[in-house]
Amino acid sequence: MTAPAKTTLRCWHIDVLGLLACALLTGVAYVAVVSPVLQKHSERSALRAQLAEKHDRTISLSQMERQLGGQVAQLREDLALSDVRLEPPQYLNTRMALIVELASATGIVINETRAGEVRPGERCQTVPIFISGSGSYSKSAAFIHVLRNRLPDTGVVSFELSGNPGRPGATGAFRFELIWYAAPASADASQ
Repeated sequence: MTAPAKTTLRCWHIDVLGLLACALLTGVAYVAVVSPVLQKHSERSALRAQLAEKHDRTISLSQMERQLGGQVAQLREDLALSDVRLEPPQYLNTRMALIVELASATGIVINETRAGEVRPGERCQTVPIFISGSGSYSKSAAFIHVLRNRLPDTGVVSFELSGNPGRPGATGAFRFELIWYAAPASADASQ
């Protein structure tokens, strides 16, 4: 073997070591520099997507807030124009007398009336009122109609009508559960 051939054989080890050193440095550079940069880029992209989603949600909520604000303003205006003024629960006897008067005017007979406990609420107090008696279906329906027109602060929670289907004109029995919306407790104290 000639001297230059021996040198070439020894040199390829140096080339292989150089290639291994370059590969090792490239791997270290990838792990130390490129990989964190790619990870940060991925995290940044995810955060941008979340930000865009939150921005869209904020716009949607702002639009909803404007719509609801308009509805609240309209409801307040309607309430100010309304004839309904809630009375304090101390006027319960007056309310019961008015209900009996309306019943008599529509031709039904009341056998029993009783009021439940006053239930406090945030915007008003409620008073359950129970009525039972007798009358025809048409007169009972007329009573409910007159009640809702004359006393808009009184609602019908439930009603039961019973009668004899074989005798259409016969008097039947009824039970009404009403609810009276009274002025809130804070309004009671001021009166």
